[in-house]
Amino acid sequence: MINEAQARKYCYQDISLIKNYERAIADKTRTWDCHHRVETIMNCGAEELIAQGCYENRPAHDLIFLPHGEHSRLHKVGKKHSAKTRAKLSESIKETLSSPEVRAKISAANKGKKRSAKTRAKMSKAKSGENNPMFGKHLSAETRAKLSAALRGKKSSAKTRAKMSKAKSGNHWFNNGIECRFCKECPGEGWVQGRL
Repeated sequence: MINEAQARKYCYQDISLIKNYERAIADKTRTWDCHHRVETIMNCGAEELIAQGCYENRPAHDLIFLPHGEHSRLHKVGKKHSAKTRAKLSESIKETLSSPEVRAKISAANKGKKRSAKTRAKMSKAKSGENNPMFGKHLSAETRAKLSAALRGKKSSAKTRAKMSKAKSGNHWFNNGIECRFCKECPGEGWVQGRL
């Protein structure tokens, strides 16, 4: 049996779309809890998901039904065991997420979805500065050459060129004697219009 009230709180879609639903309904010997897959994959707790507004009203593909004991064990493991142990326990969930069928479902569920300005700001903050996986890293000359070769000769469609033009309209080059920036307004004191 499933903890239906909990599942409906977490999932805005039909709860029968949640992974392991059929097994959970068929099992009359124990209770199955609804678990956020991202807790296991990203090694984060409920508090972090709540802070990011990602705890309730999730799509079904973000969730999985787990037997109550296993669910409790995962949460305990997250607090007291090594990353290696956590990785071992979450392997089945990772395998499920990497399958082409699940990836197609995730893609379909997210198509056309508009996130609120508040959510977009949170997502941006979560990937800004030191949180960005590319923070402090630079592409090697070899990688830049490969990218250049791959893009050489490709032409953007008229629609894409129009969008790029619109996005850049009103922008100007500014420099501070060290670097250049292309933006609508002067970045600050010590910057002058023009390129180096």
